[in-house]
Amino acid sequence: MKIEQSNNILIAGSGVVGVELMGELAFKYPQKKLSLLSRGDRILSNLGPKAGRLLETYFRQKNVETIYNKAYDPQDSYFKQFDCVI
Repeated sequence: MKIEQSNNILIAGSGVVGVELMGELAFKYPQKKLSLLSRGDRILSNLGPKAGRLLETYFRQKNVETIYNKAYDPQDSYFKQFDCVI
């Protein structure tokens, strides 16, 4: 599977599904560089701000980079650094 072979993984989306998947990856692959992309200024924007802050703290402890205010564009050179984009 591509996730297992990748070293630098991006989850494009910080809603419930993206956050859940990132939590699973952070637990299973602590040695990989993991990043979570949010189009807005916080994760889980459809829930209250406290939920997003709690997860931001957790992800920081797990060395997950959170990228804010950026939408995924496969043509953007910034995203070429990732081995795997989900």
